[in-house]
Amino acid sequence: TSLIDRQELVSSEPVFKKPIKTQTKNSAAEQVAGPMIEFLRSKTNKSAVEDVDLLFFKSLLPDFKKLNRKNQRQFKQFVLTTLNSYIDSQEAQESASNDKVSYGTMVVLHH
Repeated sequence: TSLIDRQELVSSEPVFKKPIKTQTKNSAAEQVAGPMIEFLRSKTNKSAVEDVDLLFFKSLLPDFKKLNRKNQRQFKQFVLTTLNSYIDSQEAQESASNDKVSYGTMVVLHH
Protein backbone atom coordinates (compact mmCIF):
# COMPACT_ATOMS: atom_id res chain seq x y z
CA THR A 1 0.00 0.00 0.00
CA SER A 2 1.07 3.49 -0.66
CA LEU A 3 1.65 6.21 1.88
CA ILE A 4 -1.65 7.87 1.04
CA ASP A 5 -3.58 4.62 1.54
CA ARG A 6 -1.95 4.12 4.97
CA GLN A 7 -2.83 7.64 6.06
CA GLU A 8 -6.43 7.11 5.02
CA LEU A 9 -6.53 3.92 7.05
CA VAL A 10 -5.17 5.67 10.15
CA SER A 11 -7.42 8.67 9.82
CA SER A 12 -11.10 8.57 8.99
CA GLU A 13 -10.70 11.85 7.09
CA PRO A 14 -9.37 11.92 3.54
CA VAL A 15 -5.76 12.95 3.11
CA PHE A 16 -6.47 15.66 0.57
CA LYS A 17 -9.00 18.14 1.86
CA LYS A 18 -10.59 20.97 0.02
CA PRO A 19 -8.92 24.12 1.33
CA ILE A 20 -11.05 26.08 3.75
CA LYS A 21 -11.61 29.59 2.49
CA THR A 22 -10.65 32.17 5.00
CA GLN A 23 -12.57 35.35 4.74
CA THR A 24 -9.96 38.04 4.32
CA LYS A 25 -11.96 40.62 2.42
CA ASN A 26 -15.62 41.46 2.75
CA SER A 27 -17.64 41.48 -0.40
CA ALA A 28 -19.07 44.77 -1.62
CA ALA A 29 -22.50 43.71 -0.40
CA GLU A 30 -21.15 42.99 3.08
CA GLN A 31 -19.32 46.32 3.16
CA VAL A 32 -22.58 48.12 2.43
CA ALA A 33 -24.83 45.89 4.53
CA GLY A 34 -23.05 46.48 7.83
CA PRO A 35 -23.28 50.28 7.80
CA MET A 36 -26.82 50.10 6.39
CA ILE A 37 -27.94 47.87 9.26
CA GLU A 38 -26.40 50.28 11.78
CA PHE A 39 -28.10 53.22 10.07
CA LEU A 40 -31.49 51.49 10.18
CA ARG A 41 -31.01 50.57 13.83
CA SER A 42 -30.20 54.18 14.71
CA LYS A 43 -33.30 55.39 12.85
CA THR A 44 -35.44 52.81 14.63
CA ASN A 45 -34.08 53.84 18.03
CA LYS A 46 -34.61 57.55 17.29
CA SER A 47 -38.19 57.03 16.18
CA ALA A 48 -38.97 55.43 19.55
CA VAL A 49 -38.40 58.81 21.19
CA GLU A 50 -39.99 60.87 18.44
CA ASP A 51 -41.05 64.44 19.10
CA VAL A 52 -44.58 64.56 20.55
CA ASP A 53 -45.35 67.72 18.54
CA LEU A 54 -44.44 65.93 15.33
CA LEU A 55 -46.63 62.99 16.34
CA PHE A 56 -49.54 65.39 16.88
CA PHE A 57 -49.20 66.88 13.40
CA LYS A 58 -48.83 63.42 11.87
CA SER A 59 -52.06 62.42 13.60
CA LEU A 60 -53.90 65.11 11.61
CA LEU A 61 -52.85 63.67 8.25
CA PRO A 62 -55.57 61.02 7.82
CA ASP A 63 -58.34 63.61 8.26
CA PHE A 64 -56.46 66.21 6.22
CA LYS A 65 -56.18 63.77 3.31
CA LYS A 66 -59.97 63.34 3.34
CA LEU A 67 -60.35 67.00 2.34
CA ASN A 68 -60.46 68.02 -1.29
CA ARG A 69 -57.69 70.28 -2.64
CA LYS A 70 -59.59 73.52 -2.06
CA ASN A 71 -60.40 72.64 1.55
CA GLN A 72 -56.80 71.53 2.12
CA ARG A 73 -55.59 74.96 0.93
CA GLN A 74 -58.12 76.72 3.16
CA PHE A 75 -57.09 74.57 6.12
CA LYS A 76 -53.42 75.38 5.55
CA GLN A 77 -54.24 79.08 5.28
CA PHE A 78 -56.29 78.93 8.49
CA VAL A 79 -53.51 77.15 10.37
CA LEU A 80 -50.84 79.60 9.18
CA THR A 81 -53.03 82.63 9.95
CA THR A 82 -53.81 81.31 13.42
CA LEU A 83 -50.17 80.42 14.08
CA ASN A 84 -49.03 83.88 12.95
CA SER A 85 -51.61 85.47 15.23
CA TYR A 86 -50.30 83.52 18.22
CA ILE A 87 -46.69 84.33 17.37
CA ASP A 88 -47.48 88.05 16.93
CA SER A 89 -49.29 88.13 20.27
CA GLN A 90 -46.44 86.31 22.00
CA GLU A 91 -43.82 88.63 20.49
CA ALA A 92 -45.83 91.70 21.56
CA GLN A 93 -46.02 90.37 25.13
CA GLU A 94 -42.29 89.61 25.18
CA SER A 95 -41.48 93.04 23.78
CA ALA A 96 -43.67 94.77 26.39
CA SER A 97 -42.04 92.69 29.12
CA ASN A 98 -38.56 93.62 27.87
CA ASP A 99 -39.55 97.31 27.69
CA LYS A 100 -40.68 97.24 31.32
CA VAL A 101 -37.37 95.71 32.40
CA SER A 102 -35.41 98.25 30.34
CA TYR A 103 -37.47 101.18 31.68
CA GLY A 104 -37.05 99.94 35.25
CA THR A 105 -33.31 99.68 34.77
CA MET A 106 -33.16 103.19 33.30
CA VAL A 107 -35.09 104.65 36.24
CA VAL A 108 -32.74 103.00 38.73
CA LEU A 109 -29.68 104.22 36.83
CA HIS A 110 -30.93 107.82 36.65
CA HIS A 111 -31.63 108.22 40.39
